Amino acid sequence: MVAVVGRHKRDAIDLLSGLGLDTEIEWRAGCATDMVVAQSPGPRRVTGSETVTLSVETGGVTRECDLRPVRKQAKALLDWARGEAAPPSFAHDVEFLIGNQTVEPRLDMPLDRRSWELCEHGEGCASPLTKLAAMTRPAVVRVMTGRCPDSYVLLRRELASTLGRSVTVVDKRVRPSCRDVVGIQVWVDGKGRISAVNWVL
Repeated sequence: MVAVVGRHKRDAIDLLSGLGLDTEIEWRAGCATDMVVAQSPGPRRVTGSETVTLSVETGGVTRECDLRPVRKQAKALLDWARGEAAPPSFAHDVEFLIGNQTVEPRLDMPLDRRSWELCEHGEGCASPLTKLAAMTRPAVVRVMTGRCPDSYVLLRRELASTLGRSVTVVDKRVRPSCRDVVGIQVWVDGKGRISAVNWVL
């Protein structure tokens, strides 16, 4: 079973139904309208007789639920990656994730582009900034939709609980394969600074 935390309720149900699994919705208050913020059981091998409980937030219209600051910072990150503007505002310590898994060390110098690089022995270096710069039809969206990309790792609970303060920059080109889909998910803190970045694969 895949991890569906961070997906829209409809996409999560469709994905799990395609695996032959029944779902049950548990509603909770929160800013992430119709988004899955927890699942039980988590991603593991399950039998067709098990029901997956999805915790879904109801959404809200309070000041804390305003997405404009995070959309602004995500757009600033995109423009900076493309060399078109000054860098966004970063928190002192930025959590860097790849496929929902935290990479150590954290980005304590996010203004240093080299600190964003992940270098695999024999495979060179890759960076979400490079992926952002290469996007031909970038769009800032609330959630990743559809079946791509699938994830088998749950978001850390603290990040999942603040999905209402995150958006994802995706390349809207139509691609034939899940492996070609790229998303860079961005969170902001209470001061409107980028505090976590997830390179969704």
